[in-house]
Order: sequence, then structure tokens, then C-alpha cells
Amino acid sequence: MWVLSRKLYIDSPKASRSPGKKSCHDMEVIAAVKFLAEKPLRIDNSELEGEFEGELLPNIIRNHHYLLLSEVLWLRLYAIYGGGPVFERVAVSKSIV
Repeated sequence: MWVLSRKLYIDSPKASRSPGKKSCHDMEVIAAVKFLAEKPLRIDNSELEGEFEGELLPNIIRNHHYLLLSEVLWLRLYAIYGGGPVFERVAVSKSIV
């Protein structure tokens, strides 16, 4: 999932964060995280697309297979990374009266 790869990239250990000598185990962990945390190039939602363009697959679960983002956040991420496909949704706000 693109979001997970982005999170791993952001959270990956940086050499400047922990000065000093590292153990062999630490180096292996850092190497594994860096391998898994390569900067994602484009947003890739293709595995979520159903039979028709813009349609989500049936039986996918929000916050497990995908995240809902505000329009402002989505537009910012899309402007930086591009990619797709885009699945537009309508947000409904409920107020308790």
C-alpha cells in the first residue's frame, strides 16, 4: 500500500539521528527498514480498482485497504506524487442536535 510505504520512508532511521557506533544487529535492522522504506514515486491505487473506472473493489475495508483523506490533503499529495487512479467520494457531515 502506498500510504504504508510513505510512512516507512518518513519513519526510517537516519544516520544523523543516532550518533555513535551501531551494533551489527542495528545495522541489519536499519538496512531492512531502508530497503522497505524506499521513497514511493507515485500514488498507486490500481489494486483497489474494480471492474469499471473509478469503482472500488467490493468487500474492501476502510482504514485497512484504504484511507479517507480530506480534499485539501489529497490534492496536496496528488500534486507532489501524481499517480492514481483517483476514487472520488462524497463526505457527509453528521451533526448531533
